[in-house]
Amino acid sequence: FNKNKTILKQYPAAKPNLSYTLPNGVTSIASCAFYQCTNLKSITIPDSVRSIDICAFCDCTSLK
Repeated sequence: FNKNKTILKQYPAAKPNLSYTLPNGVTSIASCAFYQCTNLKSITIPDSVRSIDICAFCDCTSLK
């Protein structure tokens, strides 16, 4: 996250979690933030998110 926790910069690709819920207050998901997070099957995005940059979910092969 950035200092204000409003931008998700990167999620750890090797993290074994199957799902992730972004906290309320996040307004943006940075480019390649979830790049190659192949374990993730679902991501819950709150209504506060207003922008999702290019390739934010590239190579997330398990997302449904």
